[in-house]
Amino acid sequence: MQEATADQEVKEGTAYDSVWAGQGVPTQEPSVVEAVLLKEDKLYTVLAVVLIIWFGIMLFIVRTDRKLDRLEKSERST
Repeated sequence: MQEATADQEVKEGTAYDSVWAGQGVPTQEPSVVEAVLLKEDKLYTVLAVVLIIWFGIMLFIVRTDRKLDRLEKSERST
């Protein structure tokens, strides 16, 4: 029983052996889509388009809210 726990400790510790040995932290390879977007610098273009869409949606919501406020004020005054 004691041998099994010692063996488990070794297996649990081996995951970090490469880090402590100076080999660096293992990293995951990027997916195919990420590799294409990063290789051709399209990732920043996609990010910019998504941000523009979000800003457009927020602008639409703010403008609609202001119009509703004006409409509510005019409805209360009449």
